[in-house]
Amino acid sequence: MDKALNNKLTQDQLAELTVSFVQSIPYDERLASKVENLSALPKHPYEVLYEKSGICSGKSFLVHVLLDELGFGTCLFVFDEADHMMAGIKCPKKHSKFNSGYCYIESTSYHPIGFASIEFEKLNIENLVTKYSINLVTSWNIKNDINGKEYTDIEKNINLLEKLKNIKIKRKKFKAVIDEKSERLKGLKDNIDQLKTRMERFKRLNKRIKYNRYANKYNNLVSRFKRIKGVYNQLSDLYNRKGRELEALVDHLLIQKGRQ
Repeated sequence: MDKALNNKLTQDQLAELTVSFVQSIPYDERLASKVENLSALPKHPYEVLYEKSGICSGKSFLVHVLLDELGFGTCLFVFDEADHMMAGIKCPKKHSKFNSGYCYIESTSYHPIGFASIEFEKLNIENLVTKYSINLVTSWNIKNDINGKEYTDIEKNINLLEKLKNIKIKRKKFKAVIDEKSERLKGLKDNIDQLKTRMERFKRLNKRIKYNRYANKYNNLVSRFKRIKGVYNQLSDLYNRKGRELEALVDHLLIQKGRQ
């Protein structure tokens, strides 16, 4: 903790760093299957650390223990019907899950504090959806709640998610218009090529009147093509710019992917 504070990390950043450390520990698929078949027990927090792998319960317990050690209010969310567990951290009640006073933490892979896979499914963002894409409202209860400091940066995470949603919506709109322009350009290009072929034939036959008639049509189509191409390029630039914004925001989220 002292090292983190010496590096000018805030208390909330320290909590996020601690959570992302546990989230980066690989998920133990073999153990999960054994636990589901009642042929093994989940790991204790120290086993998760020592063996560098774990499932939702062991990793959530580890987050819970570490947050308690850092002085944060913490709990365990247990979802019986989904057979799933998450740690919780004390946060402003208006932003807490189920009005509990705690924001949950998905420990199986990286998610910002306060969010689980279901919030990211519709965004189709790679690496942010785990196998626990479940309805977490159906059955839940809180265990081992411990009073302590509050995590206040949840609003930052909410704003990030809203920005992601807005960028996705804008990119989708740009893509629809870009596709429509692309089809128009393709049609114009076909017409331009056909006119060019006719013009060349009339030129060879020295039929100047017909050549000039088609040349006027050709020039008009080329002018229209250039106008639409200009709009197409502008929209493509905006679409790509929004893509870079999206990547930058996702970089904030996937901090355990070698981007600390």
